[in-house]
Amino acid sequence: MRVFISWSGETSKKLAQALNEWLPSVVQAVKPYFSPEGIAKGTRWGNEISKELEACAVGLLCMTRDNLEAPWIMFEAGALSKSLTSARVVPILFGIEPSDIEGPCEQFEAAKFSREEMQRTLAMINEMLGTETLTPSVFNTAFDKWWPDLEVKVTNVLNADNPQKVEIRKDREILEEILERVRALEKARTGAAAFLASSSFASQIGAALAGITPTTAAEAIAAFPSAAPANSVQDAAVRISPFQVNANPSPFQTGKA
Repeated sequence: MRVFISWSGETSKKLAQALNEWLPSVVQAVKPYFSPEGIAKGTRWGNEISKELEACAVGLLCMTRDNLEAPWIMFEAGALSKSLTSARVVPILFGIEPSDIEGPCEQFEAAKFSREEMQRTLAMINEMLGTETLTPSVFNTAFDKWWPDLEVKVTNVLNADNPQKVEIRKDREILEEILERVRALEKARTGAAAFLASSSFASQIGAALAGITPTTAAEAIAAFPSAAPANSVQDAAVRISPFQVNANPSPFQTGKA
């Protein structure tokens, strides 16, 4: 049975190559189609690819962060969907999530590159083989034997081509964060305005001013002579005196506040 492996980009190409070599090891009746040079990908769509698309019973799309919107892989996905049912076209997701898929590939049920989902994908392929279908025990034994090899190859490719994982945030996530921050700022501003307008704040200011006398102001400035210009002690005493409400010391002045 023919399986068409679609790729676009260097990382996707290496992953497709790994799948191409690995698939027949698990299910010997599978004959994958993978074009290393792409048959002039991006230029004229060759007759060979056209014939393979018509002959293949299953299509696997090697999807990575780099080719989510690649025209060629979208083109091949569209061509596969015309000749195959959606259940037989499977985007394989390498280092990305199903929510990252947009456009034509959204119509297909994707499989993340994991042991469980890859085994389910290959089980679907095995069931389509008719008389060549492997029994469940034989299939599971073959998969268990060869899975580590593919996992190592894929991990090496992804680590080599993507040394640092770059998080791509969706527009909605960014807008939600901005909205949350704006609400927090508005809440803080409203709270501060309410406090400044409250009688509690006014009474605290009044109590503080009530304890300031020309004498205490002069003593405070005298404690920092380097910061006070000449005659500032007397000047400060004169400027502070209008704020004196009474001669009784306040808790702030006595240090008992």
